[in-house]
Amino acid sequence: MQMQDQKVRPRIIVLVPVRNEAWILKTFLECASLWADHIIVADQSSTDGSTEIAAAFPKVTVIENPLPHYSEVERQQLLICADCD
Repeated sequence: MQMQDQKVRPRIIVLVPVRNEAWILKTFLECASLWADHIIVADQSSTDGSTEIAAAFPKVTVIENPLPHYSEVERQQLLICADCD
């Protein structure tokens, strides 16, 4: 088979904003890890161990969302820019 005949599968990157999501985060990351190539978790000052749970998964990169307030636009921008690195 020639190189041009091979199809290249696009990478699947999951972008996840979290704040105190420990109650569901482990299950979510276990499931997403089955099909995602990489997962970026933006933690917004969780106090329930969410950061530690996320960091335990090899496909996960944890970034900090330092915003003291909720802003959907800013948190999505943070996640998208993290993927650009």
